[in-house]
Amino acid sequence: MVRRLVKMFGKGRTNVHDSERNGRPSDSIVDNNIEAVHHIIENDRCLTLTQICEQLNVAECSCSSA
Repeated sequence: MVRRLVKMFGKGRTNVHDSERNGRPSDSIVDNNIEAVHHIIENDRCLTLTQICEQLNVAECSCSSA
């Protein structure tokens, strides 16, 4: 991974952000889901990350990295 990035920047890449790509969209960063998480937490601050993800039907790994 690092070698690939070094090669890309060596060829002149200056953007450090990921470019858009085909595939499944990121569900956890959708504004509606962010608002839903805030609402869920306001109602019950004792929920675990797993419980919140189950309520939103979002993978736990995508919640914890967002």
